[in-house]
Amino acid sequence: MIDGQTPDWSLLDDKKRLLEVIDVLTLHQRSEKEREITTSIRSTDLWTGWITIPPDHIYRKLSDKAGQYAELARNANAPYVLAVYGDFIASLSPEEIEHVLYVRHGGWFNTAPEVSGLIYFREKNFQFEFNYFSNPVALHQSTVVPSRVGR
Repeated sequence: MIDGQTPDWSLLDDKKRLLEVIDVLTLHQRSEKEREITTSIRSTDLWTGWITIPPDHIYRKLSDKAGQYAELARNANAPYVLAVYGDFIASLSPEEIEHVLYVRHGGWFNTAPEVSGLIYFREKNFQFEFNYFSNPVALHQSTVVPSRVGR
């Protein structure tokens, strides 16, 4: 626990000073779509359709999550990385995430200078795929995440 908060990972130095915050966000399908998919799979063992999450939904989820520890990172002058997981029925392509981060509404990163970058990971072909996107306007760059993970 750091200042009463519990991010998923807190990297501390030997004097217990905060060096970096990494917090996980799992993207889920919207409730209606998830119900549609699970109902179909339960009744027929299959589902056909296009799995996608609207960009504005992703944008909002990132904003909500970033706000949880932005002040903690800012006060500690520490990098803050979001690790975003696209679960099985909400798996997005890295390009869809990249579009939200750099293009959509002027780029989400431009609204979140406390966030150093974003690790997007998903399961693909029975393996985990990792992509790191660096925030060009970040107050601090990550010291533990390489500038390009899996890309």
